[in-house]
Amino acid sequence: MIINKKINTQFNSVVSNVRKTSELVDCSGASVFIIHNDNIVTEEYWGKHSKAPDSRGIQEDTQFHVASVRKSYIGFAVAYAVYEGYIDSIDDLIVKYLPANSMPIFNGTTIRHLLTHTHGLKSINGEIHWEFTPGINWSYRGVGIDMLTQIVKSTTGKSVAEIVLITYLNL
Repeated sequence: MIINKKINTQFNSVVSNVRKTSELVDCSGASVFIIHNDNIVTEEYWGKHSKAPDSRGIQEDTQFHVASVRKSYIGFAVAYAVYEGYIDSIDDLIVKYLPANSMPIFNGTTIRHLLTHTHGLKSINGEIHWEFTPGINWSYRGVGIDMLTQIVKSTTGKSVAEIVLITYLNL
């Protein structure tokens, strides 16, 4: 099922990429909604809420579970911090940007490891432990996201939300 509300061919590559990704990850449905210069320029929905045969089709009031979307904003804030010179490189060790009393377990872990979820750290009952050596495996753990937001705040003096807003207002 495809519902096209508003299609602007200028954004066909974006819609195509989202479609291919949704097929690749075998999701039941997806949508694209693009606002440009304060106008809705592309709005498209396809698929269903689940793979059940009687499942409702995706439409404009569908609510998606997008828990991981914040990682994109955090990654953007890190890129901003690098671009503006607050962070020298994503290959810097995180201990360069954390408080002086940061844990020895962080030695060998880079900002890139945090961004790519290859840091190998996990939190158990509030204590951080090694799950694997940085860079040899991948595992999404909130501890990496939390450390990135701390690094962004300590280097720029701004929260991720403030950086996104400042950037948007300067467009």
